[in-house]
Amino acid sequence: MVIRIGIDFDNTIVNYENSFYHEAIKRKIFKKNSKKKNSKNRLKKKLISLNKEDEWTKIQGFVYGKRFNRAEPYKGAVKFLNQYCNKKNVELFIISHKTLYPIIGEKINLHKISKEWIAKKKIFQNKNDNWIKKHIFFLKTKEKKIKKIIDLKCDYFIDDLIDILNRLPRKIKKIHFDPFEKNIKSNVKSWQELSIKFNDKN
Repeated sequence: MVIRIGIDFDNTIVNYENSFYHEAIKRKIFKKNSKKKNSKNRLKKKLISLNKEDEWTKIQGFVYGKRFNRAEPYKGAVKFLNQYCNKKNVELFIISHKTLYPIIGEKINLHKISKEWIAKKKIFQNKNDNWIKKHIFFLKTKEKKIKKIIDLKCDYFIDDLIDILNRLPRKIKKIHFDPFEKNIKSNVKSWQELSIKFNDKN
């Protein structure tokens, strides 16, 4: 029996925390000695509370676009992805909601730079272009992302957004990736926990 595992990309595989922290310091939104943990969500909440949602959108587009090369994979993510993409009884997919260009800011193709980042970080490094096309999907809307997850008949889906998980059919097993433990009912806090969870099933 083949297990089909779908995985979100931004904030699930890709860790932007340092990028958001440095932008917040540079723009004098955070103090230099402020904590780094959960910097993305703290920055978002602070700017929205100050009625500066457009500034948040601009910073997010900058971090996800022009400064994307500063992002790093979460610890253990590359090892997990490369290990499981080579298992005979596992089909692995990256399925992400990502606009083609930032909503505000410089027009950078986010789909293209994301695929380049995957190659740079040596994820799926032994797979050919044909395999990549069938296993990595960047969709322009959440609705298309959800449809793709269903169409690919994923048995599991891993995402940092509960909103996405809640919109999936009941037959798909949902795993909430929550490294900052915002949700007390969170399934996993790290890729090491994910590895243990799936090793128990194989």
